[in-house]
Amino acid sequence: MSPRRFFRLIAIAEAITWTLLIIGMILKYGAKTTDVGVSIGGAVHGFVFLVYGASVLLVGNQPAVATRHDPGRARQRRRPVRDHPLRHLGRPCRAPRRPVAP
Repeated sequence: MSPRRFFRLIAIAEAITWTLLIIGMILKYGAKTTDVGVSIGGAVHGFVFLVYGASVLLVGNQPAVATRHDPGRARQRRRPVRDHPLRHLGRPCRAPRRPVAP
């Protein structure tokens, strides 16, 4: 299974369990019938949400996958390490160097 397909499957499962949790909350607080939907739906949704969060971290760190149509696209889409948004963590921030005027 490709990383893209895995992430998509987990994202769809997360959306479905969220919907079931909302339905359970409507039954519990709106209709005041039962709280089984919230207890079961909340547990399932919580587990799937944790798996979704882990998949975001795992799949998001994978390099872009080249396709048959454009194998060079993977190299073009990859951001250099120096442009990573969290590059400042673990070391002091430095002001960018300005070119010296002649």
